[in-house]
Amino acid sequence: MGGDFVLPEDLLIEILLWLPVVSLLRFKTVCKSWRATIESSDFIHRHATFENSSDNLGNFIFQSRHGPFFFNFKPHFFSLSPSSRGERQWVYKHIGVPPHLAQAEVEAEAEEMSPEELPFKVKMVGSCHGIICLHEVQPRSIVLWNPATKKFRRLPKSLPLPNDPKLQFSFDYVGFGFDIETNDYKVFQCTSFKSDSDHLKKTSVQVYSSQSNSWRWCIYDLPTFPKNTFRTNVGRYLNGSYYLFGNNFYPKQIIIDSELFNYTDSEQVILSFDFNKESFRMIPAPAPMPNRLHVIGGNHGKIVCVRLDYPSYIHEMYELNDFKYRSSATTAENNENLWSKIYTTTRVRDSDSNGPMEITKNAVFGFVGGFPNGGLILLNLRTEEIIDIEIIDTSLEGVALFETEVYKETLVSV
Repeated sequence: MGGDFVLPEDLLIEILLWLPVVSLLRFKTVCKSWRATIESSDFIHRHATFENSSDNLGNFIFQSRHGPFFFNFKPHFFSLSPSSRGERQWVYKHIGVPPHLAQAEVEAEAEEMSPEELPFKVKMVGSCHGIICLHEVQPRSIVLWNPATKKFRRLPKSLPLPNDPKLQFSFDYVGFGFDIETNDYKVFQCTSFKSDSDHLKKTSVQVYSSQSNSWRWCIYDLPTFPKNTFRTNVGRYLNGSYYLFGNNFYPKQIIIDSELFNYTDSEQVILSFDFNKESFRMIPAPAPMPNRLHVIGGNHGKIVCVRLDYPSYIHEMYELNDFKYRSSATTAENNENLWSKIYTTTRVRDSDSNGPMEITKNAVFGFVGGFPNGGLILLNLRTEEIIDIEIIDTSLEGVALFETEVYKETLVSV
């Protein structure tokens, strides 16, 4: 039988979908047709959203810092993926410092800056289709970065803040995700203010579109206040929406000694930002003072909320059920069937008291930061067994882990 054997295109694509980015980049040189296939927008999107049915643990990217932790704000990144030994052994890949920060590091060393002066106050605020969104707290800069292709984009400066002397700037909250209706990667920035005049907190929201490479205001007066912390952005992207914690403020009155007083009260809620509608919805929290949000089950999975009870160190995990909630950014339907408790675990060894940093795709294991010497341990959420995981070719002892996200290497351009 003469002639060269040619794989049918549909079979070729099915094979290529299983390959890592490093192999795809190499196979682009095989022939023009392979290059055209691998570089096509349809293949890139299919590869980014393809899920290996045999992988029930998932892949993760970690933002870390080396001691002294308080002054060393320089972020390093590495990824972990399960080996053939399953949950007890993980494959480590050093990603390093984002390119734009690597240049800043060189400039800082040339100027002999002290650790306190280094410009590395950076938060990883989201991961979507292999793109990492980084928020530099000062000078209020946002970067999209694909570690697999080593490409990055510094977003244009956000729109000027409202010029109102009564409002005092509080902080920015940044979220990142994908508009599944328009195939557009978007970033939203919530800028929160405090007002001395009425004691209420207000938030204005603007959205960046990667297709237009520009910002626009979408909400001028959001009555809720996104919750932010020093260590984590506590938000998660899932299937076209970004979920985050917030405080809902509302005016109340109280009578003291026959005199009426006005004051502001609040309740903790979960906010859901729809990247297509560019609007928020409010979801009642499953329990008082939840600590973390996670995604389980892959691209079309579910949101999980973790609550840590002090001082018992009991972790309660709730799963957000499928529902069509009739709520808005100002009101939420209090439906007792919104959440289902899936686990209750006790902390059985010194670890990060904020709860699991990440939960595996099958919702069985949780990564927990080691304490006080850094590193990682794995907690079986069903049996409460602590697993000292082996990380191939490295040790994480002495490394502080500040943030983690579900992550997959892709060819998506920024």
